[in-house]
Amino acid sequence: MRLLQRYVLFDVIRAFLLTLAGVTVLFLGAGLAAEAVRRGLTPGQIVRIVPYVLPSTLPYTIPATLLFGVVLVFGRMAADSEITACKAAGIHVLRLVAPVVALALLCSGLTWWALNDVIPPAVARITQVVAEHLEETVYNILRRERAITSNRLPCSIYVRDVQGRTLIGATFQRIDQQSGELITAYAERATLEFDLANRRIIVRMFDADVQVGSSIVKVGDEHVFPIPLPDMALTASDSPRQMTLRELRDAIRKLRERLSAQAQQQKEPDPYTLRRYRRLRSELHMRAALAFGSVLFVLIGCPVAIIQQRGEFLGAFVSCFLPIVVTYYPLLLLGMNMSKEGITHPGIALWTANAVLGVAAVPLLRRVIRY
Repeated sequence: MRLLQRYVLFDVIRAFLLTLAGVTVLFLGAGLAAEAVRRGLTPGQIVRIVPYVLPSTLPYTIPATLLFGVVLVFGRMAADSEITACKAAGIHVLRLVAPVVALALLCSGLTWWALNDVIPPAVARITQVVAEHLEETVYNILRRERAITSNRLPCSIYVRDVQGRTLIGATFQRIDQQSGELITAYAERATLEFDLANRRIIVRMFDADVQVGSSIVKVGDEHVFPIPLPDMALTASDSPRQMTLRELRDAIRKLRERLSAQAQQQKEPDPYTLRRYRRLRSELHMRAALAFGSVLFVLIGCPVAIIQQRGEFLGAFVSCFLPIVVTYYPLLLLGMNMSKEGITHPGIALWTANAVLGVAAVPLLRRVIRY
């Protein structure tokens, strides 16, 4: 019996690891492309962030590739009547499935560890790499999009062209905090000097005109003004995705105490504190639910592969994986949104998708055991 279990387990592991390597490469390429487009990364920066993007793919690639390995092995065994032979020999089907479930539990543990201790510092490191090359990143964005508009910057920048480190036909716009009027500065040429020590950008404009309301003022051949630079994650970020499990729990505890104190004083909950509390608590449940998905994928994949008895594994995998994709992940995202809005408790909202897969697995396993 142990020999048979090792045979099944090693076959699943081999298929799982080979598929995981291939799918991870595809996900890694897609993740790098998304980061490059969003942040305006150079090839050198892309190479530097590869080790930090890789862990972020694992919570999604591990369940899918484990499902593929399970469907491949058990589908082939069923098609070759090996499952029938095991039953005729008095071997219970669940004893064949047990080692694979143990493997799924191990994968769930690895996913949980990655979500809480590996991915948060990796995501923070990506932002830090971008911040360290901020000047190059800004110029790349201006070359590609001809504009930078962000609510994190006090002004918007538009250019006609970028030649080296010189902005051609540069326009700078901001709202005056005192008068509320739109201030527009136009320069034939402009340069940007990044003073990271003082967290500011020094703008040098040449042949510039400044328009305040309906008034236009000529400011001379050269005009210099600073733009305050926002904290580009040079320090630790408060994004839930960049928080480890300990940081997440500590933050939730502090916010809960703050909300409890406000309730005792019969005050309305601070909207920001309440929103932050819901978001962090949702993140905690999301990680747990996502990590446990590997076990449920296996509990669905094994009986489906045995019931269909297909030697052609690709069709069996698609028929098993497609229903999971169109139900599990949409329900997970819906639960995340409902939890963040405070509509439903995160323990219910974010575990509903897992519960649906668990309920679906019961009749499938019963059918395999019975027949």
